[in-house]
Amino acid sequence: MGIMEKNKILLFGVSDLFTEETLEHILRKVSCEKKVEILSWNFGVGSSKGDAYLSVVNRIKVKGIAGSSPTEISLVVKSMPRNLGRRKMLRSTDFFRNEITFHLEIYPKFQNFLKSKDMSDFIILPRWLAAVMDGLNDFLVMEDVSIIGFSPVTRQKTLNLSQCSLILKALARFQAIQFINSYTGQELYDKGVEFCCRFDKPTSVINHGDTWASNFLIRNSAGENHIALMLDFQLARCASPVLDTSFLIYTCTDKTLRDQHYEDLLRLYHDELSKNISLLGSVLKKPWDIFVNKVQELTVHGINAAIEAVPSAMLDSSEVFDLDVSQGDESVDIAEIFSLKPIRTKEGMHRLADVILHAVEKRYL
Repeated sequence: MGIMEKNKILLFGVSDLFTEETLEHILRKVSCEKKVEILSWNFGVGSSKGDAYLSVVNRIKVKGIAGSSPTEISLVVKSMPRNLGRRKMLRSTDFFRNEITFHLEIYPKFQNFLKSKDMSDFIILPRWLAAVMDGLNDFLVMEDVSIIGFSPVTRQKTLNLSQCSLILKALARFQAIQFINSYTGQELYDKGVEFCCRFDKPTSVINHGDTWASNFLIRNSAGENHIALMLDFQLARCASPVLDTSFLIYTCTDKTLRDQHYEDLLRLYHDELSKNISLLGSVLKKPWDIFVNKVQELTVHGINAAIEAVPSAMLDSSEVFDLDVSQGDESVDIAEIFSLKPIRTKEGMHRLADVILHAVEKRYL
């Protein structure tokens, strides 16, 4: 995929409203220069097949002139699928509205609060640069943080202790912000739905909602603090933070890590949450034993997630669902496309069976 100069067909492939003027707006925002000129754009590989169902992801390098200086910016652009049947089947419009609303309305409130505490770098998200949300041409543009050392964990691998700890710390910092003020506002499946609807409980916060490992990037640069960065808020919701932690642990760790460090990981998250709530000027009113009780009650959500996510993660790239096979503009039953085949490898079968075994041993089921 070489440089295409100003191939506007590529821009149209993102959205009818993703134009050269959009790139000019972004370049002004990044460079703080009023006078800019776009010279070229180059589309690269966005995400691997199977990593993004709800959206299409592109990486774009833009060359231009800002003021009088040559400049280059790297962007990640998420857009709705062009296939209208796929959009309707996956409710892409709803999820794009969810994520763009998070970036436009919710996260700025977090930033203002942190700025008042002189802690602007408390949580790290990719910088939001542009968005459209009209239900037809939705897209979201963010900085490409891979150029500053962040990289994903592939969907087919489980996390090691260090990676899982970094992600839990990132979740704890994100959710600690929200305990400063009160926010109101089939059997296992029904339980999961009920847990996700507890938006008015004292301990309900904005959840990430999809704490699959591929939605976090980890920087392991020598000589710098190792940190995890959060992506993708399309499934953000107001509920207990235990939904996020249980999702992460059951879908993204293996038996060995859970056997050796499960309680350590829960304690790490709770300690990080308590520490950061204190740093932000408040006190965690719910002690460890209450947190453990919530883990006992709500971890069914993580088990539900693993039952769906682990078999999907075991698919070979050639078997990943093709969501654009739908013909026409109407939605189809998602079950017709999401037809999982039996897990082929003994390793994969053990990974799912070990989730159920651990849940039974902990009396979550």
